[in-house]
Amino acid sequence: MSIPEVLEALNLDSSLISGGDQILFQIIIKMKNGRVFEADNTGDSIRGELFFLSNFEYTGGVVCINPPMPGEWILEMTDLYGDGWNGGNIVVSIDGELTTYTAEGTGGTVTINIPEGTIEFTFTYSAGAWEGENLYTLTNPQGQIILDEGVGDGSNENGPTEGELLNICP
Repeated sequence: MSIPEVLEALNLDSSLISGGDQILFQIIIKMKNGRVFEADNTGDSIRGELFFLSNFEYTGGVVCINPPMPGEWILEMTDLYGDGWNGGNIVVSIDGELTTYTAEGTGGTVTINIPEGTIEFTFTYSAGAWEGENLYTLTNPQGQIILDEGVGDGSNENGPTEGELLNICP
């Protein structure tokens, strides 16, 4: 099945799916005689032949759904204490070209230009120290806030979500 067919069969909205997501499949075979073959009885026989199908369970990775929206994306970074992100940073990849951003002092705003025809745009946050001071938002060219991260409690923990938070590709 193609991804659009899977989304339709599961009644899912494609806006809920992004690159890196996985869809888990379980195959269940129902015979005309009422016999059922699934993960619990793999190794049973059909018409005298042993039937193995890797536990009837498979994973389908979602590589990409849509190309990234071209234009100016706005990244606003804040450090509540005013001493920068203490090793925390954001790595943006645009078609494999990496740029690292971090808040200096109380923070700042940067514009990330996504050119027309861009194939891939990923956004990854890595923690440093005093994560509870770190906040950021990422806004798309239409003015919609796509990511709004950070707790703002000033603690050494409780920072923005770590890892790849946005992966847009065709």
